[in-house]
Amino acid sequence: TVGSYGAGKKTGDSQSYDEEGHLIWKEKFLNDFPVRRERILQNGKPQVLEETEGTGPAQTFCRTYYHENGVHSSYECSTKERGFFGTPHGQTFIWNPAGKVIVQGQFVEGKRAGRWVYFAEDGVKVRGDAVYSKGELEREMYINREEKTVRREYFPDGSLKKETIGD
Repeated sequence: TVGSYGAGKKTGDSQSYDEEGHLIWKEKFLNDFPVRRERILQNGKPQVLEETEGTGPAQTFCRTYYHENGVHSSYECSTKERGFFGTPHGQTFIWNPAGKVIVQGQFVEGKRAGRWVYFAEDGVKVRGDAVYSKGELEREMYINREEKTVRREYFPDGSLKKETIGD
């Protein structure tokens, strides 16, 4: 590990290497606290990027994961309460290996909220759509195996209110 200390605390950039001399971590510290960490694969591509945003109770921890080819795999944030991998909170994205967004949604205090969109592998055609309120699914639309559009609405208790299947 290579890094620097100020007033006895880890501050600034730091790098860690494995036994064979391969770079495996790039980190940025502020008063012993990691504000940015990047895990590096042996092929030199990033595996995961972890960043801290904000301070105090509003502080969030965001992670970007990567496919082996270096393209984004997923992005998610969480709140501080349960440490670095705490309660999901904020925008969430999932990409395919070609770099196309295939899932986009948001968490609020650990629960799915608002509109979630599910795309086909081309990243353009919508294969599904769901709307959540306080973590409860209100309605959804998706394309089934027969390429028919399925639409469902739900009661607050989660039971099915209405379903239609069409072209």
